[in-house]
Amino acid sequence: MTSDDAQNDPVLAAMSELHGYDVDQLRAHRLRVRCRAALVAERRAADAAATMDGAVWRRIVAPGLLGAWCAIYVVEVMRRAAAIYGL
Repeated sequence: MTSDDAQNDPVLAAMSELHGYDVDQLRAHRLRVRCRAALVAERRAADAAATMDGAVWRRIVAPGLLGAWCAIYVVEVMRRAAAIYGL
């Protein structure tokens, strides 16, 4: 496509004749405030649900599982070392 093709394109010519419409500033401001309030409310609800659901997992279950896994690993390393050295 060359620049002459773009200037002679009927679709682009039709689009250039379209009028642009926009909402007034007061309406745009009210809409922006409502959208931001809805986003904040949604984020707060998601955060509250996440802390309730994840609190037990993060504070009790995950550290317990990690500690148990580490203890099993250390015991197994010590057992294999004892088997290798004949203790």
